Amino acid sequence: MNTKRYELKVEPFQLGPIEFQDGLYCVTTDKGQDDVWSRIGAPLWVTACGRDTAGLGWGLQVSWYSPDGRPQEAFIPHVHLLSDGREALMKLMDGGYHFNLGMKRQLIDYLNSKNTYKTFTRVDRLGWIPDTHIFMLGDGPVGCANDDEYIYTGNNPTQSDMAGTLEEWRDEVAALCLGNSRLLLSTSLAFAGPLLRLTNQNSFGVHLVGPSSIGKSTAMLVAASVLGKPANKIQTWNATKVGLETTAGLFNDSTLFLDEIGQADPHILGDTIYMLANGEGRARANADLSRRAKLQWRTTFLSNGEVDLEHSLASVGKRHKAGHDVRMINIEADTDRHGIFEELHGHPNGASLSKTLAELTTRYHGVAFRSFVEELTLNIDGAQAFVEEHRVDMMRRLGTKECDGQVQRVADAFGLISAAGELANRFGITGWPAGSVAAVVEQLFRKWLARRGTSGSLEEANIIEQLVDLLEGRHGQYLADGPNETKSGETYGYTLVPDLHLYVFGFKKTFAGFNANYVHKVLRKYGILTHGTGRDLPRHSQSRVYQLSLDKIADAHDRLLAEQGGE
Repeated sequence: MNTKRYELKVEPFQLGPIEFQDGLYCVTTDKGQDDVWSRIGAPLWVTACGRDTAGLGWGLQVSWYSPDGRPQEAFIPHVHLLSDGREALMKLMDGGYHFNLGMKRQLIDYLNSKNTYKTFTRVDRLGWIPDTHIFMLGDGPVGCANDDEYIYTGNNPTQSDMAGTLEEWRDEVAALCLGNSRLLLSTSLAFAGPLLRLTNQNSFGVHLVGPSSIGKSTAMLVAASVLGKPANKIQTWNATKVGLETTAGLFNDSTLFLDEIGQADPHILGDTIYMLANGEGRARANADLSRRAKLQWRTTFLSNGEVDLEHSLASVGKRHKAGHDVRMINIEADTDRHGIFEELHGHPNGASLSKTLAELTTRYHGVAFRSFVEELTLNIDGAQAFVEEHRVDMMRRLGTKECDGQVQRVADAFGLISAAGELANRFGITGWPAGSVAAVVEQLFRKWLARRGTSGSLEEANIIEQLVDLLEGRHGQYLADGPNETKSGETYGYTLVPDLHLYVFGFKKTFAGFNANYVHKVLRKYGILTHGTGRDLPRHSQSRVYQLSLDKIADAHDRLLAEQGGE
């Protein structure tokens, strides 16, 4: 009777006069009951058996060495061992595992036959493990007594590259952020990602906008050095929405860095920002048409560019929405002193400081984020209490209680950035004076609010501005002086004191890009819309007009100017 077994030899060996390589062997018996050793491939270890956090998706964790001697690991689902095992073999080959192609069936049989009592929970997404206080980094879990209990089996770990010590990063890199508001803000943002879940806050981003060569990229290098090697962390806006979905998933519970918004496709940019902030990709199907789980994430993101979102969208005729501004917050990068810098720390100019920071961040990176997460998992309750108390205090300092919800949402995001920076300092990671981040956040929030122009709803302000623009800037082009005046070209309506009368198509043209029901709601809120239908126009083909109070339009505009603090 023929028998078959598998032998794993980690060193060359000899049987009688024959020398054998190390490797995985299939041993069978011939008719004479002698062992026949057939080499399947290089040594291959099955180290454990794992499943996902829901108890499904069982499979094997295997390890080997690639031809250049690098250790390799892969998780092979049991379902990939069915039939010819093609998917399992492809994964092994992709990692450099060398085997005899004529022994494919034996290799799959070996994997199917392996029993291991060592089990683990596989995690395919970096960040907080669901229903735990354990944080998964690319090189393993943080906050777990047994490192082998959870194993990361996802693609492209992005948070495990470290260089230098925490002290070196703190003394050489973080120290140069002091006195530089944009560096303090950006670097604090890099610590905010893990706090999103703890505070149940949605993803959001900050966009540093300003001319070229003022140091925007330097701020991103410094912030990215919190997580790891900046060259590995900084991504580009020049990607498809699907590509950015995948990238955002890799930076779950941390910070995504997107360089140069000018490289983005402006046709999809607005939707992309909503997608990033909403933390969810599109539903898609697998090859067998079954529904694939949506990619999900929580992340802060840092962007930069010479233009802001509004100008990028306008370049292709798309309207900028207030919702964009609360999801990606514009910050003027130029400080009017030394580009992005206010304090040069003894350097002759901003270019010199930028060059130094670029060199330092290649030498020291990654240790700050790991240290932050380690401290966070050691005292999760205390950290949550500190963050919540700090956010409440920041909202009080920013004085947004009576402001529109959009402004409050941005203030809350600023509060989280401030809390993250101050918490990192309490953990001994940054070495910044207590309160330095909070002071900068308050300063930059007030600059943001002044640039926004109103503490009320930006959408409401935009709707009123459309009417003012029509009355003042375009009066001669689109408006007649009465119902009986004949004009060449398009006529949106006419003025007949005390009202502005807009034809239905003129109303639609004026508020193109706005939700019609929302426009009606805003105009009624301010008492502007007095009559919407039913007026006959004897010298025009249109039979319906919107009747809008000129006095109420002026009152609403004055109110907006008062909120802006100017004319």
